[in-house]
Amino acid sequence: ALELLDTSDQADDVRARHADHFLSVMQGANLSTGVLDLRKPMRHDIAFAEQDNVRAALAWAVESARPATGLELATAAEWFWILNDPEEGQRWLGALFEQAEGVPLDVRAHALRSYASCADIGGRDELAAQLYGSSLEAFEELGDEDGQAKLLHRLGIQAMRQGALARAREYVEASWKLHQRNENPLERAWARTQIVGTLGAIARDEGDLLEAFDLVQEALEIAREVGHPWCESGMLAELGALALGLGRTDDA
Repeated sequence: ALELLDTSDQADDVRARHADHFLSVMQGANLSTGVLDLRKPMRHDIAFAEQDNVRAALAWAVESARPATGLELATAAEWFWILNDPEEGQRWLGALFEQAEGVPLDVRAHALRSYASCADIGGRDELAAQLYGSSLEAFEELGDEDGQAKLLHRLGIQAMRQGALARAREYVEASWKLHQRNENPLERAWARTQIVGTLGAIARDEGDLLEAFDLVQEALEIAREVGHPWCESGMLAELGALALGLGRTDDA
């Protein structure tokens, strides 16, 4: 079928419609941080079932110099790359950004965040920091406070990992100030879960295990209210480690 298609004058149109279709499919899978719908599950099953179609569409976007479509598609698959193959996510996004001049700013802002996420989880701290910074600048130019808040939180986590705890706290607190202006109570609660959990981690690294325990316990309770089992799991693991550090082995 592909051989026949390649000899047809409709080949580019068919491939474009294929890419548009699977962009729509992946946008419905709820796997992008930027537009994550907390009322719906993340549909990793869709990403696994359609991963070869996604790759074919991304390859067409690179080969045909259609970076906007490619970046939107790669961004829609953000959590698929993060959890399964951040190196592949970096390869696609890197190739598409080589052609990204003229791509709308909002598409670039989200794609830069996705690229940074893949670099971050892949251990490329310097690249991740650069990309997070570029994404933050783009969201600032757009006036998108939700996008800014998410990026400030990511930068705070990076600073914490590097031992710059005062700077980490500044980033995280600035993130929360923006999140507080979000009128969606579910999204605001989800943001609070992450913010409080990170403040707990900063307190841990500062050596205040009691303060850290209280903060992570609060984050756990909010995660349960919001209904995010993977975040709840992470907070429980962190509480176990903190309890062990406090000598409370039964609790741990």
